[in-house]
Amino acid sequence: TNGAQVLLTPRASTHIHVNMLGQSVRTLLGFMTIYATIEPLLLRLCGPTRNGNLFCLPAYETGDLAYTAARICTAVQNSPRHHWPVKRGKYAALNLDPLFTYGSVELRCFPNCITPETIHKWAAWALNIRNLASDYDDPTYMSLIDRTCDDPAWLNHSVFGPENLPTYCYPNTPYELMMFGVEQGYEVAKQALEILDYKNCTS
Repeated sequence: TNGAQVLLTPRASTHIHVNMLGQSVRTLLGFMTIYATIEPLLLRLCGPTRNGNLFCLPAYETGDLAYTAARICTAVQNSPRHHWPVKRGKYAALNLDPLFTYGSVELRCFPNCITPETIHKWAAWALNIRNLASDYDDPTYMSLIDRTCDDPAWLNHSVFGPENLPTYCYPNTPYELMMFGVEQGYEVAKQALEILDYKNCTS
């Protein structure tokens, strides 16, 4: 209303925080699992200015998200409730460090934008991941990985809704990107078994 002009730049991005207050550690590990599974597709939806950007590296390039899940499991088992020193650093597409300051996880992968409708759509995707992690009936999420292998369109629709995914994925297909993502998600879910597989938990 005052005539201000916003100069958008590919050097900046839109960061979305997902409130995890009141959520369980299981939901956090599930969020990480689902995020890792859909991340290759998500980054295509975010466009070329953010895909591979050095300030929001995807987990499939850093290779540390499964290791972080293992550290979380160790911390939960061995550390006092008030002390959970698991930090990953903020320069990742999924930044977990705000858990300690704001009680949120931060998605840094979205491009610079001031269009409310677009930002609300992105936020809805992030909430869809959290809600699916919270509500999924398998405590270990391994059946989610299996189901996605058999029917990747199920997870695509659960997170992204009616998006025209092939347009964003070309020259790859959504199926190819999801199968790559399943490999990443499986590694996170496998580490999370340490505390989520109640039948085999020895601690």
